[in-house]
Amino acid sequence: SPNDAGIQKNLVRSLLAQKNATAAVAILKAAPRTADSLSLLAEAQLDLGQRADAAKTAEQAIALDARHEAARLLLSRVRISEGAFDAALAAVVPLVEGALASADFGRAANALIPVLQGEPSHRGTLRRLAEVREGEGNMGEAARLRLTLANEDERRGEPSEAIENYRRVLALAPNQEEARGRLSELS
Repeated sequence: SPNDAGIQKNLVRSLLAQKNATAAVAILKAAPRTADSLSLLAEAQLDLGQRADAAKTAEQAIALDARHEAARLLLSRVRISEGAFDAALAAVVPLVEGALASADFGRAANALIPVLQGEPSHRGTLRRLAEVREGEGNMGEAARLRLTLANEDERRGEPSEAIENYRRVLALAPNQEEARGRLSELS
């Protein structure tokens, strides 16, 4: 029966995979309003180029289920495409926090990386990804991210923030010469 949620979800996924978003939207508009159905509808709307509708629908899915991963990731994708990187990060922060709470560092990083792909110097995302890398014990990558963050702080004219991040770099990688030199120069 088309009302069976599992069958409906598989049918919609198949339609989306076949690039038939119009048919997927038609099915989903008649479906009961659940976080899953709304998330799939948002995905179909995005496939049709209806970015504003996709964002609104993803937000409705999140209102029904605040931790709905697919809806949050899709909303973040929409915000990245709009150049709204703070909003993109805000969309995935609950996913990152949940993943960190269960030590699922890969899932946390995967939620953040698209934001940095859109804006490599996004400070909030650099900071969060550095925390993820520190948590997983990847001190070299955490130091690299903190160094990028410190350089961005300097570029933005925020020397006290830069100093703090250079200190964090050296705590993670004591032989990091660029951080040592910049810290010496700024202090």
